[in-house]
Amino acid sequence: MRMLSPIGVNSQLCCDYYGLSLLNIHSVCKPLAWSMFRQSVLPELDTIYTIKELLRVKFGFMFLPLFDAEQVDCLLADLCTG
Repeated sequence: MRMLSPIGVNSQLCCDYYGLSLLNIHSVCKPLAWSMFRQSVLPELDTIYTIKELLRVKFGFMFLPLFDAEQVDCLLADLCTG
């Protein structure tokens, strides 16, 4: 059944978005919202962190002994274009 009041509609939309029932609406909190945001809006977060670390290696802020500069450039090009 659809709620008619603005608060009821907002509550129902919130529960629908997070996959909860109205009885569990109290479980919506900032950590849950941030987690859902990261999972739904930024599915490439691991790739972003990898690119960030490779850029730090490229510019000398981090050290990665297994790869030389040419390999790091190749990895960056592949991640950014692929």
